[in-house]
Amino acid sequence: NLDKDYLPFFIASDYFMDEAIKISVGSLSPTVNWKELQELEFEIPGIEEQRRLVEVLIAANSLKERYERLLSSTDELVKSQFIEMFGNPETNSKGLPVATLPDLGENLDSKRIPITGGNRKSGEYPYYGASGIVDYVADYIFDDDLLLISEDGANLVARVTPIAFSTKGK
Repeated sequence: NLDKDYLPFFIASDYFMDEAIKISVGSLSPTVNWKELQELEFEIPGIEEQRRLVEVLIAANSLKERYERLLSSTDELVKSQFIEMFGNPETNSKGLPVATLPDLGENLDSKRIPITGGNRKSGEYPYYGASGIVDYVADYIFDDDLLLISEDGANLVARVTPIAFSTKGK
């Protein structure tokens, strides 16, 4: 009744994990008791549908892995292009002028006003978070050409989206 290749995908699914979490104990490090887990009932597609799903999921995983390799290669290409254009930043091999951020511009962080989602008044002006525009609000505090630099958030570690944004206007 269960294709052996389907089982790992099923166990990794949100459907399975949501049900397992419902019976977990402990808050800091939740654990699932096997005795309770084996009593859970799940809707499972027929064996032929499982085999079809396995083919699709294997293809999707393969595509995802190739995409991740492509992103990694692209990242390396961008790094090498940067070094070709500007030299090695650690050794300053091209003898470029060196400056600190305060030398390059004014830090306006003390002037920004963080507003939680529930307190924002909807409007036409972009409201930026650590990974870009997160909302549109009714008022603005800057009307200038600015460089916004993320200072926190998971994106600083994951680097899924840019950590700096150029903005113009309100």
